[in-house]
Amino acid sequence: MNGKPDDTSSQDNIPSGNNVPAGGINTNNNDNEPSAEDVAEAKQVTALFDAIVESLGYNPNDIDGDRKPLTVDDLTTSLGNIVKENSKPQYADERIAKLDDYVKNGGKFEDFYGVQRDSLNLDDIDLDDESNQKRVVRELLKLDGYSDDRINKRIERFEDADMLYDEAEDAVDRLKEIKKQQAEQLQKEQEAYRQQQE
Repeated sequence: MNGKPDDTSSQDNIPSGNNVPAGGINTNNNDNEPSAEDVAEAKQVTALFDAIVESLGYNPNDIDGDRKPLTVDDLTTSLGNIVKENSKPQYADERIAKLDDYVKNGGKFEDFYGVQRDSLNLDDIDLDDESNQKRVVRELLKLDGYSDDRINKRIERFEDADMLYDEAEDAVDRLKEIKKQQAEQLQKEQEAYRQQQE
């Protein structure tokens, strides 16, 4: 900036009405025009904001004028929001984000990890191995409330009918869904507990 006013109105970039940022622009009571101090502050803050944006590798012209801060308070708020947004961790897997939230809310790592571990085992299970087929069918039937005797009889019937593999595939899908629901429920319960503690 050369310090001289340019030919265009210095107020062209100052939003009015509902577009005024939270810090606001003081206006004199007669004509709702910003005071000279406010115009000078807006120019300085906008110039500083543009310099910061440019130093971060962005083009300041790509940002709408009404999105640019006009007061020092607005600039501070904008920078705080940028820092807050960029401070959010980025996880390689959504399960890690859920674990982080769960532990932040006071949950135990072991509880959440146990549910996730069971789910991971289902993703990697080899259903060509008959013992794994029996294991997942047994686990699902147990969750459905079957006794050990009834489970054994059902597994025998599935073997006799050559349906054990198909039943195991179905069981894996249902178990994955159940484990997912358990993890979500665990997380909701922990969030509710944390809110009660506040």
